[in-house]
Amino acid sequence: MEIAVETMDLLARIMRYPEPELATLVGTAVVAFAEAEEFEFSCALQKFAESCGGYSDVEISEIFTRTFDMSAQCALELGWHLFGESYDRGLYLVWMREKLREFGVAESTDLPDHLSYALRILARLEDEDAGEFARLCILPALLKIEPGFKDDGNPFQPLVKAVAELLTKIFGPAVVDTKVSLPMYEQHEELFSKEGV
Repeated sequence: MEIAVETMDLLARIMRYPEPELATLVGTAVVAFAEAEEFEFSCALQKFAESCGGYSDVEISEIFTRTFDMSAQCALELGWHLFGESYDRGLYLVWMREKLREFGVAESTDLPDHLSYALRILARLEDEDAGEFARLCILPALLKIEPGFKDDGNPFQPLVKAVAELLTKIFGPAVVDTKVSLPMYEQHEELFSKEGV
């Protein structure tokens, strides 16, 4: 992974419920991604900042909530898009929580499979594992989120698309073959065989 952990952590913070200093945070990320020579993504973040400029902090928070928390199609809980409400999602949540603990990433109110946590984990994984995690877990979910946007003027729609494009550029395209083993299956292989999954 060529992008610094701190830079991906900035992106993770942007993809959570908006902080009061969102504009400052995005401005810092614009510079950080430009310094990482990810100029297209830096420009996408700049456009996101500009599109948010016409809204108050309260309005941006309302748009975020309406977009991601009130619509299952756009939910940022990646496990929902990968597994629905199945037993597999439970294992995925456990795997994500274990990774958060392993990397010392503190949890807040979001579920462990939230995109913001996935980005933090991605930044801390070894290159090969990061590529697998991005292609098998993050990108397939983002591909399902993108068509869920109802409002063409939603400032978060091009941001989600830009995140997917950035990760595709770095790690390659999404792998949506359900026969491919997700990282959690390897870690919990013994549990899966006992449960007959």
